[in-house]
Amino acid sequence: VYLPDVTLPETIRAAADAREAAANGDVVVLVPPSSHLRAVSTLAAPGVRRDAVVVVATKGIEERTLKLMSMVLEETMPGLEPERLAFLSGPTFAREVAQGLPTDVVVASKGMVAARRVQDLVHSVALRTYTSADPVGVQVGGAVKNVMAIATGACDGLRSARRGARGRSAHLPRPRRGGRPGTHLHGRPVSQPHARGAGGRGCRPRGLPRGPALGGRGVLDRSGGA
Repeated sequence: VYLPDVTLPETIRAAADAREAAANGDVVVLVPPSSHLRAVSTLAAPGVRRDAVVVVATKGIEERTLKLMSMVLEETMPGLEPERLAFLSGPTFAREVAQGLPTDVVVASKGMVAARRVQDLVHSVALRTYTSADPVGVQVGGAVKNVMAIATGACDGLRSARRGARGRSAHLPRPRRGGRPGTHLHGRPVSQPHARGAGGRGCRPRGLPRGPALGGRGVLDRSGGA
């Protein structure tokens, strides 16, 4: 429906039961819209193994409660230790990832063990994967990037292209609240507005540190979780 021209691997199986889909999995990935994570995780929880890693790739804040996705899972999966919970975010477009175009993501977890495990699974030459010990910062970055994308598009829509470019770049380096400033300054969770608003055009803002060469792995934050 969403990617009609993309051929999925034959090893992928569809399941109508969330509990069945999660059963016996070493790693369980949850990617529903933020408004449905509570319901989906509640259904999947009974099937999640006690030693499984749960990865949340949902970006957003629950509208009714204003809770982060980690807070939602504390209620729907109370038996899930924080060390087994990871959050995946980054400037990714589904179609480009499916086509194998290069991009990068960050996966964060408390204690880094789950993050490194997920990194081993998803890292590739085209999908550069960073790890972080700041799950709160990664969640907040993923949530605010859509708001920043709207602002970026508005800047591009200004009559003067020169003014638009200045406005677009001005709001990118600003520190974001929630988590550690360094998580956002590395540009992973909040760099999508630059890609979305500029259509992939434009230069990298000065002052943002560069990661390893394409295909190399990186660590955004080696310290303890937030």
